[in-house]
Amino acid sequence: APLLSSPKGPASCWQHYFHDRHVITLVQRPVISGECLKMMFGLLSERCVNIVKIERLSVQQLAALQITVTLPRGMEVKEFQAHLLRSSREMGADVAFQRDDVDRWMRRLIVFDMDST
Repeated sequence: APLLSSPKGPASCWQHYFHDRHVITLVQRPVISGECLKMMFGLLSERCVNIVKIERLSVQQLAALQITVTLPRGMEVKEFQAHLLRSSREMGADVAFQRDDVDRWMRRLIVFDMDST
C-alpha cells in the first residue's frame, strides 16, 4: 500500500510536531551557572521532556537561553511549571514557561517614526 493512502491524523501530518510544545526561557545574571544548567537539564531529563531546540539569546556571555521542548503526553503542565519555577528560584535564576504557539509571537510592540521632515 502506498504511503500516501494512510489515514489523516495527528501522526501523519506536520501538526503533531507542535503538540504540547513549549518554550522555556532561562535568565541568570551575570551568566547562567553550570549548576543552574545541570538543574534545568536534569529536571527535563527526569520528566522525559524532549528538547527540540536550544537557542542562546544573550550576545556576549551566556546569560539568557531559550529551550524549546515537547512535553510527554499526559504530563500535568501546571505541576511541571510550578516545579520549574520553584527550582529556578532556588538557583537564583528567572524562568519563563509558555506554550509555543501563535499567541506567543503576537505580543510585539512596533514603533515607527513617521517624521516627514
